[in-house]
Amino acid sequence: MAAGRCCRTIPFGSILATCVAAAGCIVFFVNYDKALTKFILQINTVYKEVKSEDLINLSTKTITIPVSIGFCALAIAFLISNCICTAVVARSYYSNIRSHDENIFTRIFANPVIAAVDIAVAYVWLLAWAALLCAAAFVGMLYVGFINVVKNICTQVLDQNKCIDLKENPLTREIVQQLLGFVKIPDIKICPKDTGIICGEDNDETWTLLGGFIACFVALIGIVHFLMCMSANFARLLAMRRELFSTVRLTPYTRSADETQPYSLRPHPAPRKVFPENGDMKYRTRRGQPLY
Repeated sequence: MAAGRCCRTIPFGSILATCVAAAGCIVFFVNYDKALTKFILQINTVYKEVKSEDLINLSTKTITIPVSIGFCALAIAFLISNCICTAVVARSYYSNIRSHDENIFTRIFANPVIAAVDIAVAYVWLLAWAALLCAAAFVGMLYVGFINVVKNICTQVLDQNKCIDLKENPLTREIVQQLLGFVKIPDIKICPKDTGIICGEDNDETWTLLGGFIACFVALIGIVHFLMCMSANFARLLAMRRELFSTVRLTPYTRSADETQPYSLRPHPAPRKVFPENGDMKYRTRRGQPLY
């Protein structure tokens, strides 16, 4: 009995969701931080052939570290809230009535209103992470296209042992011509000295981006599981609140003391009563109905 009560008090679903979401978030940001850092380095290396400055001056860690910390903090906050709700629901399960001796912390976080706010925040969290997943997919496809084109150009550069202008290369001529209608693009060249940084096997982060995308999807599954757990807790807390009010509040329609008890403790109504109908031999049956 004690083991069953202890198991009911522990929110295993919320703990699993926290581990999955936090692990997916950390792996995603670590992989994408590494891949985007090299992607920016490759773009700046190509751009330095035109101007002696970087095209993109951005440290990805200034974005990934705060976002990952905020993500994990939000997951831990939801875990604490679900632990409190699960403990209150389990206590009500064994005592048939919610205790009035709970502290203010438990009363606040085990309130159905707070649970509804948690669900709303989780919905926003889910939508934001889904948008991030789409952005990660777009960045991954952009990088795959970039690295494949650049590898083909690097092969030509090494074969000819000279710099190649992207405007003259058949792989990039159409793209450059389309961009010329919007912005003025200078002569961008790839030279043999840059092939190691741009096209080296150690600098191909395709599989790193793929692993980060999978981790991002796993984190999304963890958020969905969080939302399911919070919705279940909200439904249980709402049912407990209705049961509490039906237990302690007397209304003008109350006809007996049995109606103030939980339904599980009320005496069973009479199974049926038979009444004659219009003095003939036909009878009608009226079953006992529970009182609400």
